[in-house]
Amino acid sequence: MKLHPFEGETNPIDPEEAKERGKYTFTKTARYILNGKIVAPEVGALAMLVNSDDKLALSLVENFGPTTLVRVISRLVRFLKLNEILLNEIDRFEFGKPAFKKYNERKDGYGYGLVEAARGALGHWVVIKGGIIRNYQIVTPTQINMGPEDPYGNLSATQKAIIGTEVEDLNNPVEISHIIRSYDACLVCTVH
Repeated sequence: MKLHPFEGETNPIDPEEAKERGKYTFTKTARYILNGKIVAPEVGALAMLVNSDDKLALSLVENFGPTTLVRVISRLVRFLKLNEILLNEIDRFEFGKPAFKKYNERKDGYGYGLVEAARGALGHWVVIKGGIIRNYQIVTPTQINMGPEDPYGNLSATQKAIIGTEVEDLNNPVEISHIIRSYDACLVCTVH
């Protein structure tokens, strides 16, 4: 079902019903439509740097692919870039003056907030009617990166990343853990 977050629903099913289905996840399947096609995106430091045309990230991906090592390096590079931005912006900050804009309360409306969070793109959508929140949906970076396969056969970024991974010890698949952790996954954020 394709619903915009304003119309989105969060309705977990009963665990017994999940057993009958054979598989179930609390993770939503966040997808985007790009050029008329449904795609499973990747978000996070590497995606942010590649999309901002960062020469180092582009070179790393070109030479090594979107590997675990490249994702971890990207997290460090993004931190350094954000630190540089913050140092430049701190000079413009006016201490002692308000740091927010007062808003007008509304009884009805739609609102959203989009931000590049530590783990990647994060969105909040709210619908207010009669002064009451009627719907509130969050799409987290971990949902985007770790969502299940969608009805169209699209795998999430993490699912694609583990395909073909050689696991030395099936009882301790540390190789898979390294890949998943390179996405800076937050499972609590996923099942909010």
